[in-house]
Amino acid sequence: MNLWIILILIVLVLIVILLCLVGCLMILVSWVTTRLFESIQPLAPIETPKNEKVEPNPLFRKIPSLKRILAWTELGVFPTPIHKGEVERNGKKLKFWLKREDLCSPIYGGNKVRTLQYQLAACVIHQKNNPGAEFYVTGSGGSNQIVATLAHGVPLGLNFHVRCPTPDEPDMDNTLNLLSSFSFGPLSLKVWDKMIGQFVNLVRVAVSKTHRTFSLGGNSIGGILGQIGGALELAEQIEAKELPDIDAIFLPLGSSCTSVGLILGVCLARHLKLDAFKSNNFKIVSVAIHPGASFVYKMTKMMDWIGGYYSICPRFGIIRAAEYFENITGIDLKPAALEFLKKEWEFVHTSEYVGKYGAHSVKSRVAAALDTTMKVEGKIPPWLKKVPIPWFCGHFMGKSFAALLDKLEDSTHPMNVLLWTTKSLVQPLGKQDEWLLFRDAATKSKLLKKWSDDGKYVSELRIGKIDVSGGSPDDYRHLMKPVYT
Repeated sequence: MNLWIILILIVLVLIVILLCLVGCLMILVSWVTTRLFESIQPLAPIETPKNEKVEPNPLFRKIPSLKRILAWTELGVFPTPIHKGEVERNGKKLKFWLKREDLCSPIYGGNKVRTLQYQLAACVIHQKNNPGAEFYVTGSGGSNQIVATLAHGVPLGLNFHVRCPTPDEPDMDNTLNLLSSFSFGPLSLKVWDKMIGQFVNLVRVAVSKTHRTFSLGGNSIGGILGQIGGALELAEQIEAKELPDIDAIFLPLGSSCTSVGLILGVCLARHLKLDAFKSNNFKIVSVAIHPGASFVYKMTKMMDWIGGYYSICPRFGIIRAAEYFENITGIDLKPAALEFLKKEWEFVHTSEYVGKYGAHSVKSRVAAALDTTMKVEGKIPPWLKKVPIPWFCGHFMGKSFAALLDKLEDSTHPMNVLLWTTKSLVQPLGKQDEWLLFRDAATKSKLLKKWSDDGKYVSELRIGKIDVSGGSPDDYRHLMKPVYT
């Protein structure tokens, strides 16, 4: 009997120790991600902003006083156009709208451009005040955030260290992003080596008073402010009758920055009494791109308050950004946004849509294959000659597109749904010899070489290959656009 009591006590002690370790790990993750989120804060402009005939920033158009409070740099061509899309599936013609964020820049487009406009402006000011400052950007090999930061940050005179601590799935689209990253000549680019060392360095930079690091996906106050502007811009386009008021916005969710910005932006548009987002059944539908998001979602569903401590959770970004926004404007969006999160936000996180990180899921591969027969029409920016089909990559866009098509096909009544096109149409090629740098890295890393060799093309609109051993840059460079030439 005494032996059983001792065994039970040992088990209970082990359980307590395990719970303590899990708790410590959760606290550590929360602390690190919060430091990353806070590393690059919005700053006031150094010089008095000029008054322009047409204010390019939609947030400044609605609240002009912010122009003297927030440093901002114009990186793209806005507003991004609204397009009509149509595909035929299972005998049905499915019609939808597209917010062409992918066309916002001839250098590199997508949702990350709005995310960077306040952050890069703050980095330029920080570098002037701290000449020895170093900037770090972290992501997977196929990260859009890394490419966007380099493509738009290098011309501003900023120098970057790139860290890719973990691989995503092999896919030519992902490899192209890594090639683009090499082509911009960062000070250093480390791929999948010494993961613990990279993590320690990330923490070091996150707590540094001099150096700065971009949070995963660019998720930060500045990034969210950029996406608030995107929602206001869409509201203006609805008011201008470029499209009818919509029932739903579909977009991929990674770091949650864009989703949070759109939620707050919709709430701000309603606060300002703009004639948009008035549908009785309006939803923002975020489709997870990472299977880990499903676990996080279930955890925060069971204990809602936990979401306020992890930056990947929308609740965290809403609370932090809403409190900051109230401090600079006096407008309290937090109650409306948290209510929106409960009633008007939908999170798609089932495996049939999500699949593996960095690759098509079963549903997204089927949806993306419709790009060869899709019809798209609308106005285009001056740097294009014809209306392009969006890039439905497996990493991001394909998954939200699949959910949108299923919603349309299952609906018993007509719906006006909009796809937020987050993947840049342009695959940029900088001034450095990316092939030489990439091959050199692949010869030092068997994992990188295998990842590259295994990454095949998916879309018939983007046929190519990247073969480190026997190929050449001619196999893929037709898919890339030289920039800064």
